[in-house]
Amino acid sequence: MKKYHLMITTCFVFSILNNPIAWSKDLDASDNKAPVLISISIDKHSLVEGETGTVTVVIRDDKNEMQGWPTVLFGAPTESPGSISGGIFAGGGKGLTDTRLSPDYVEQTFQFTYTAPSWPGQYYGFNIQGVRDKNGNAIGFDLKRCDNKNIYSNPQLVSFPNITPTCDTNFTVRLLTAEEKAQKEKAALDKLMADKAAADKLLSDSQARINLAFAAFSQLDAEVDSLMKKYPSMKTELNLYKKKIALFDEINEKNIGTAELNLAGITSKIVSIKATYIKIARSLTCIKGSKTVKVVDVKPVCPKGYKKK
Repeated sequence: MKKYHLMITTCFVFSILNNPIAWSKDLDASDNKAPVLISISIDKHSLVEGETGTVTVVIRDDKNEMQGWPTVLFGAPTESPGSISGGIFAGGGKGLTDTRLSPDYVEQTFQFTYTAPSWPGQYYGFNIQGVRDKNGNAIGFDLKRCDNKNIYSNPQLVSFPNITPTCDTNFTVRLLTAEEKAQKEKAALDKLMADKAAADKLLSDSQARINLAFAAFSQLDAEVDSLMKKYPSMKTELNLYKKKIALFDEINEKNIGTAELNLAGITSKIVSIKATYIKIARSLTCIKGSKTVKVVDVKPVCPKGYKKK
């Protein structure tokens, strides 16, 4: 019977975010031996279609770290459809998760996830391709045979020929039952509805903030108008705040945060100015013939035609 293979691709990329304790070493050009496989394992041996699992690969080299795009192939059940047998059903992943340096070797651990295909049966590790160290030494591993003999046509000496790797890659996939599918669809629908409700609430909350800020700016504008009427000598200073308030004639979800910050700042300033004006305002008595008026302002001035008493 014909056997099929599934490809799982992962990139061997160093990431300080994924591996905060990893250390790197400079390229050692004297390296002329290929890396070896220490182990490959999976975290789950029984999966339901669509479920994710994790593959862990440990590679060792005598001098250099890994680079390139190694590929792990899994054997699929006999007569599986072409969409599964020839397709990549999981790609990428976490990549490098650990680097161990010793005087004798560099050992690196890689992890990535895969998704169980929608075809039942037994899957098994077939081989790993494209393993390459920084110095360009390349090797591929036969996972069915589970050894460190190079699968490529031009054999290359491995850095640790006496190591026999551990290959734990067999897993079984079963299909969801009708009840499980219904539950999964319901859970997806429930999540969709919950997400919509959360989005609606967020929109409602955002609109409430916008309305509140707009009302506050309007009230603040009216307050400045009142101060300008009460203290006409300070019109120029107060007009600066009128202009700042006018910048937020339109408030929306994009500028609400900025509007609220400015609202708080302008409000605080107006409260301070109002308190100051009350303290320093003075009264001035003005006369015109038999008429007398009292002017109260920060810088009081008699009306036209009147003179200071």
